[in-house]
Amino acid sequence: MRASLFRPIAVLSLAMLALTANAEQQGATKATDRAEMKVDRSKTKSMTSAPMADGEVEDVDIGSKSITLKHGPIKSKTIEMEPMTMPFAVTDVKLLSGVKAGDKVKFNAEYINDEFTITSLKVQK
Repeated sequence: MRASLFRPIAVLSLAMLALTANAEQQGATKATDRAEMKVDRSKTKSMTSAPMADGEVEDVDIGSKSITLKHGPIKSKTIEMEPMTMPFAVTDVKLLSGVKAGDKVKFNAEYINDEFTITSLKVQK
């Protein structure tokens, strides 16, 4: 009778050991996945914060929500451009408040709705 109990107990013990090892392995995988997600988020943040371009205001037209800039190189998610002078639309007319011809500015621009568009603008002092 002893031999008949030994076999099921041994099988049950091995099964429990296998389940425990599997649970530990899955827990380690979940922790790794979470760590990879954090790395991915930090990469996304750095990719989306493009450096601001330098420019000088040539003209401001609040009525048409546009600004003409003589600018340096621009590199963003949607634009890669050499220095030139050109008009830009703005995402919000508030960006033009307090801006006048001759001001030195830093800005971000994207190609939105078939227009070169300023998304952020800061007057340099």
